[in-house]
Amino acid sequence: DVLRFFNERMRCRYNEPADPQVFKHVFQDGAFVGVFQLQSSGARQLCRQIAPMDIDELAAMTALYRPGPLKNGSHAKYLAAKANPGSMTYSHPAIREVLEGTNNQIIFQEQFILLAQKLAGFSPTDADKLRKTLVKKDISTAGTRGPDLEKAHKQFVIGAVANGCPESEAKRVWEEIEKQALYCFNKAHSVSYAIDSYYSAWLHTHHELDWLCTVLDAASASDLGVVQGEVKQLGYRIGPVDVN
Repeated sequence: DVLRFFNERMRCRYNEPADPQVFKHVFQDGAFVGVFQLQSSGARQLCRQIAPMDIDELAAMTALYRPGPLKNGSHAKYLAAKANPGSMTYSHPAIREVLEGTNNQIIFQEQFILLAQKLAGFSPTDADKLRKTLVKKDISTAGTRGPDLEKAHKQFVIGAVANGCPESEAKRVWEEIEKQALYCFNKAHSVSYAIDSYYSAWLHTHHELDWLCTVLDAASASDLGVVQGEVKQLGYRIGPVDVN
């Protein structure tokens, strides 16, 4: 029933346009109180920088604000490309097809799977095997991937060159895949998180007083002071308790 309410009232099916007022009020102007995934100052800062306008950009932000992509500087490259779209160049049509929607950055697992298929000619089975080889939750086991990685590396470069991609570019794309893949979210995960963030942002925008009261009621003792301060910054007054 709750999901039906959200889908019918908020029109947040993935293939339908989201409410621009929500994106402006929360994700651009910074009304973040209680919004899923946006409690930390770092996430809020990145959100303001990206200024997402739809679920896809919000999903990209979700995937970028993780230790791996932040360490690799993927967020900075994404922001630079968004600010200057003319700076993005693609040496092969398959690279453009897969990466244009994320400002020429490999953000999701699905993207390196598609690059393996569309650029390097991997079969779907081989591409999924590549995913399993590259994506390791435990970094301590990453060193055991050596033989499989080397085999996949050669297959990728040879296949990409045979498909008309310059060898230097094929090697560069492989290096980017290998660097990013260890930390990549899958897109389904990122989009699901983004829609949850949008749900809470919609309530913050269209039923703000009720939303803020609910967030205050739900806050733990350790977080209550911070939440109260954020509510007051929005211009609200928190009155004393009335036992009657």
